[in-house]
Amino acid sequence: MVRFLLYLDLMLLFGIVAFSLYALRDGERVSGAVIPLRSLTTVASLLGALLSLLGLAALSAGLARTSLFALDRETLDILLFGMPAGAAWQLRIIALAVAFLAAWPLGRPGTAAAGATVVTVAGGAALGSLAWGGHGVAGEGSFGWVQLASDILHLLAAGLWVGALAAMVMLVWRPAGLIDRDHLLVSQRALAGFSTMGTIVVATLIVTGTVNLLGTAGWTGIPTLATGRYGQLLLAKLVLFAAMLALAAGNRFRLVPRFKAAMIGEDCRTAIGVLRFSLAAETGCALLILAFVAWLGTLDPAGAG
Repeated sequence: MVRFLLYLDLMLLFGIVAFSLYALRDGERVSGAVIPLRSLTTVASLLGALLSLLGLAALSAGLARTSLFALDRETLDILLFGMPAGAAWQLRIIALAVAFLAAWPLGRPGTAAAGATVVTVAGGAALGSLAWGGHGVAGEGSFGWVQLASDILHLLAAGLWVGALAAMVMLVWRPAGLIDRDHLLVSQRALAGFSTMGTIVVATLIVTGTVNLLGTAGWTGIPTLATGRYGQLLLAKLVLFAAMLALAAGNRFRLVPRFKAAMIGEDCRTAIGVLRFSLAAETGCALLILAFVAWLGTLDPAGAG
């Protein structure tokens, strides 16, 4: 559960604030104008640090075979200063501290864009550090570095998609009294802004996912993946990913044009309603995929059970 929550938290921290940079205008990036960026950044950075501490404690307890409340100092020292995952953990904590401090400029018109840029970079570093806790770090030689870089890019692309979904849900899913034509215009422009980014994200996920699959299973291991729990979960993840692609394509080529048409006809209820079901379904798929990713990280790809 800690692993799942940490993935979700860091993807939201990185992805929502990144969304504000490419999909919103200067005045709209101010926290509260469209999305409560400052409070989201503050909560996500603090929660990310707490979850990271819990994850470190659980890993240390597992290695030392002690309880979570009886940590072994020597094991902690080895984890933090003798293993690459420890260096990645320290980077994550530093990045989260930077994001926390950079949240405050998000509340001011003159500094919101700069604050969002710093939070996006720091959030991306924190999210990318999770690659050292996955199977991508187990590769050897030059391909090992390729696999690790691919894993980092995969995490960042997934974070952009999850964050954009969360941001769009916040845009279109709010009380009717808070929805007016200006808000609908912002929503329409933001949805259109994600279209180009969404294409890049999907392409990155497909390429990096293929590299990670080859690094984990190899060409010869792919046919036998479905015989083990790891492969079965991976196949389930791919099915959900395909469902997300279908929903995203429906949003891009059918629902967004319907949204625009409803806007022209000044039918606000229809304009805001046509996207809600699809976004809810896509978000549900994303949460299930994250749960599978967190589970997959605890399994041996070569295991049959």
